[in-house]
Amino acid sequence: MSFFGSFFKKTSLTQIEQKCGYRFKNKSYLDQAFLHRSISTKPRENYERLEFLGDAVIDIIVSRELMREFPEGDDGLKSAKKVILSTIWSHRELAWESVNFKGKLIELCHTKQMDNPKFLVSNVSGPEHKKLFEVKVKIGNNYYPSGIGSNKKTAEQQAAQLAIDSITD
Repeated sequence: MSFFGSFFKKTSLTQIEQKCGYRFKNKSYLDQAFLHRSISTKPRENYERLEFLGDAVIDIIVSRELMREFPEGDDGLKSAKKVILSTIWSHRELAWESVNFKGKLIELCHTKQMDNPKFLVSNVSGPEHKKLFEVKVKIGNNYYPSGIGSNKKTAEQQAAQLAIDSITD
């Protein structure tokens, strides 16, 4: 266990249990829930797997409660569709712009039991005030198409998106 993990455990885990009103039977899950993947890239040792599971549990509970509160279904669904289409769907391009393709690629690699992706800056060109970064993704021994952007983060996101497209085709 890391220094952070042991320090955190000694000082806060009991407080967390008191705050949420639940005593964890398996304390290792609580430890794992606070372990960032930069400390351990193994899915069973960091919070990413638990975060994915937690999101699914929240979806189930919220969906169930919505069905209980609004049991009429077909009229409620029509009304919900109208609201969603006029709000969220009409602004979908904004949501797609903020997709974290790097995170999605990491999740995809974990799901397919592949090595974690490595993002490699393969080229930097242009004048100092207007640089272009080229980033390649390497997963295991495979390289994927390069992403290009005006900063490293943008190039990584584009490269991740291209790698996802290649893997899922």
